[in-house]
Amino acid sequence: MQQQSPQISRRYELDWMRVLAFGLLITFHIGMFYVADWGWHVKSEHSSDWLQYPMLWSNQWRMSLLFFISGAASYYLIRKQGGWHFYLTRHSRLLLPLLIGIAVVIPPQLYWEIKQAGQLGNLNYWQFWGAYFDFNHPAFDGYKAIMDTNLTWTHLWFLFYVFIYGGVAALMTPILKFVAKPLELGALKCTTFSKLVLLLVAPLYFVFTDWLLAGTRNPQIRPQFLL
Repeated sequence: MQQQSPQISRRYELDWMRVLAFGLLITFHIGMFYVADWGWHVKSEHSSDWLQYPMLWSNQWRMSLLFFISGAASYYLIRKQGGWHFYLTRHSRLLLPLLIGIAVVIPPQLYWEIKQAGQLGNLNYWQFWGAYFDFNHPAFDGYKAIMDTNLTWTHLWFLFYVFIYGGVAALMTPILKFVAKPLELGALKCTTFSKLVLLLVAPLYFVFTDWLLAGTRNPQIRPQFLL
């Protein structure tokens, strides 16, 4: 008799956290266009010093939040689908969008970056896009990326990392199930006090690690280091 997958209700709080996290991510990258003294692909003539403060604040936890949301969603998918099926679906859900992004979404950004640097010559965008797949084209001499080719995923690196982590999680499914069972039972006994402690521990951890690492790097390059 085939064992049925456990029924899992949709976790709408994860959906809202994802919306807020990606809204913050989009806002952050728009700010990179205007923030002063930080390197970026394309910079505006108008810059602001005060933008560094809210952006440094969000830098302490925004990517950790995205990985947390992805991990939580992966956990529920593995419970529902099983580790092997979960891993197979990662190819179409993550690798396919990544490949499309590398071929279609990233080239316009790279075009304006090289154009602003004055290294594009007389190439229009479509000529540039063709040269993007010519790994010997001189326009990309200073912009080699994936395996020393012109191809780059720039800020789509998150998809590749999540794909790799998902594969590891799928292989560790038996161990994760063994560990998760007592945690689920324990979660039912969480008190209000323990939840408040958990809410305090997470931000204090980020503050501590940021303070710990701050002394190991030059403050002048700190914003660039945190990108």
